[in-house]
Amino acid sequence: MTNNYKAALTIIFLIQYLVDETARRRKLQLEYNKQNNIIPKTIKKSIEEIKLSTVVADESMEEPIDKIIIDDKTLDGMEAKEMLESLNRKMLKYARDLQFENAALLRDKIREIEESVSYK
Repeated sequence: MTNNYKAALTIIFLIQYLVDETARRRKLQLEYNKQNNIIPKTIKKSIEEIKLSTVVADESMEEPIDKIIIDDKTLDGMEAKEMLESLNRKMLKYARDLQFENAALLRDKIREIEESVSYK
């Protein structure tokens, strides 16, 4: 088997797993709703309400992640370790707060720091 074929099979199996897991969770949710007499309702919000909620979420961001500058010429091992720990904590906080875009940006920044330190 070629590597491409193996990769394709892996992706197919992963997609099937996700479809099965979604069906399993949906079944559990439907059973729970039935047992507790819950009738799901669609949340209806106006465009203004949606914009307001996203503006509030955007304002809660501490510092722009794109503005984090890494000077790998002066960054020594200890500073890098401390910075990585701090960024990891922030990344996990963003993930807990469901701010996945910010968490992903921090993840990329962490990788960038790790690569710059490892090349020294």
